[in-house]
Amino acid sequence: MYIHIYLFSELVASNMYKEPLWNYDNESKWPGLKCKEGGKRQSPIDIRTSDVVKDYTKKFIKYGSLKLNGYHRALVSGINNGHTVQFSSEGEEAIHPTVTGGPLQHLYRLEQLHFHWLSEHSVNGNKYPMEIHFVHVRADLTVGDALVSKDGLAILSVFCNVSYMSLFNTFLIYLLVVQG
Repeated sequence: MYIHIYLFSELVASNMYKEPLWNYDNESKWPGLKCKEGGKRQSPIDIRTSDVVKDYTKKFIKYGSLKLNGYHRALVSGINNGHTVQFSSEGEEAIHPTVTGGPLQHLYRLEQLHFHWLSEHSVNGNKYPMEIHFVHVRADLTVGDALVSKDGLAILSVFCNVSYMSLFNTFLIYLLVVQG
């Protein structure tokens, strides 16, 4: 864990920076026709907790518990793409971490994960300091086929908060790595 934090900080500070092709200021300039047309199934979304429907009858969550496999041993490479730090799965697709269950009828393999400093999405109009997107591709499809398939992608999003203690602990871990 200590080494990962150090490598992450080195990657963020590296000179691999590329000029962004788009920005968050004008969503109409985002790539993709649906973003320009204002489609109903894309980012960013505001999750209104008062509108959340509980799935007591298992109409949506019909494939049991969400199952995450292989995330403890993922082989990834990272790059600063101009918007974020992105880590992509490496090696044979058979060793990529996977997710299935919950609302997912198929098995999905982790293709990449990336970070948003200030969350892309919000809850009741409130943004979080960071959001992590774990982008999965349906395991029986190529990335190209997944991009044009209604159920080709499964993106798990995690909102992150920052506290004084977590910053302090990270700083201490960094000092241990540098001093160690």
